[in-house]
Amino acid sequence: MSVTSNQETPTNECAISIDFQLDLDQNLYGFIESNGFEVPGSTTVDPFRNHTPKIEGIYEWIKLFVFAATIGLIEGMKLASSPSPSASMEGAKEERLDFGKMGYGCRHYRRRCMIRAPCCNEVYDCRHCHNEAASMLKRLYDRHELDRFDVKQVICSVCDTEQPVSRTCTNCGVNMGEYFCEICKFYDDDIDKGLFHCDDCGICRVGGRENFFHCKKCGSCYSISLRDNHSCVENSMRHHCPICYEYLFDSMKDTVVMKCGHTMHRECYNEMIKRDKFCCPICTKSVRDMSAAWKMIDEEIEATMMPDEYRQNKTHGFGVPQKHLAKPILPPHLWIEVCIY
Repeated sequence: MSVTSNQETPTNECAISIDFQLDLDQNLYGFIESNGFEVPGSTTVDPFRNHTPKIEGIYEWIKLFVFAATIGLIEGMKLASSPSPSASMEGAKEERLDFGKMGYGCRHYRRRCMIRAPCCNEVYDCRHCHNEAASMLKRLYDRHELDRFDVKQVICSVCDTEQPVSRTCTNCGVNMGEYFCEICKFYDDDIDKGLFHCDDCGICRVGGRENFFHCKKCGSCYSISLRDNHSCVENSMRHHCPICYEYLFDSMKDTVVMKCGHTMHRECYNEMIKRDKFCCPICTKSVRDMSAAWKMIDEEIEATMMPDEYRQNKTHGFGVPQKHLAKPILPPHLWIEVCIY
């Protein structure tokens, strides 16, 4: 059905709606409710007068130009905003390496692998977990400790693949430890601890390399505050804590260096001081400046009155021959031994 300008206008509302839709379908100017305009016929003459076929006038050329410019702009924006293939691959690789970070491990270390102990062929989260379990065995001759340097196989905690010691899993590609030491076979995701390997100690330490120095005589890493400020004792760290008897050299607990040069766990030291024990358990020298304590004792002695039953007694000087004394008879007095250290 065609609609022309000289057709009678329908009176029915439904007919008006239908005819109006038909008018829009066949008349591009129907949206302004005009039947007086007709779609212009095709022409082979373009605005540039080169008689290009299938181009229908200046209006079509304008639409074609605007459409091409819009598409070009959109594609250019997409190209500028989209990362390059190499950058996308690098991002995916980094994301894969960090997968599961800080999500695995034990109470000692955060890591994405477990170790197989070559001594007993059992799997543990770390060597400390192994040593704790092995120390609880019923038979004493079955108890043992794991040498960290003997570890050869690890198991990825993400994909459960057993493989030789390496930083990256050969199967799933994750970093099994953000920090990895190939010498100590050591992994840890918590790099905020300032992990570093000391070649002189032969093991990994925490606290940051810039905060420690290695004392050749003492045979261990000490805080830089103790450089030229401590008494050197040969291999002072290569023995057990005199309080809890845990081996100090590779202990995870903080260690304190006393004035005499001997070492012990800081928590053991604090407990000893809390119980009013101020001498080294190894050499019995004072572990702190006792000048104030000695002064207090002297003042207490001076303020103490001699008991009446001894006040009139006289005595000779201790260990001094009679002929050498200007006043051989001395009044009795209190006597106390004071540590010179």
